Amino acid sequence: MFGVIFGLLAGLAYAGFIILSKKTLANYSSLAVASYSYLASTVFLSPSLLGMYPSLNLFSWVLLFTLGVFNTAFAVTLYLKGLKLVKAQKAVVFTIWSQ
Repeated sequence: MFGVIFGLLAGLAYAGFIILSKKTLANYSSLAVASYSYLASTVFLSPSLLGMYPSLNLFSWVLLFTLGVFNTAFAVTLYLKGLKLVKAQKAVVFTIWSQ
C-alpha cells in the first residue's frame, strides 16, 4: 500500500516540478531555474545527511562529481531548455515515451 502512495506522490511531485518550471521559465533562463531547483533540493535533502560520515576515496568523489554535473545538472538543464520551447504536455509525453 505504501508503494502505491509513494508512487502517486512521486507523480504529483513530477507534475508540480513541470508546472512550476514551465511558469518560471517564462521569466528566467533554464540555467537559473535549474540552479534554483538544485539549491532547493540541497536544502530539502541535507537534513537526511546528518550523522553520516562517508569514507570515500578520491576516485569515488570524482565519480560522484561527474554523476552530479553531467548526468544530473547538464541533463536537467537541457530538459528545462527544451521545456521552454515546447508545451508541458508534449515534454511529459516525450519523457515517458523515451523510457
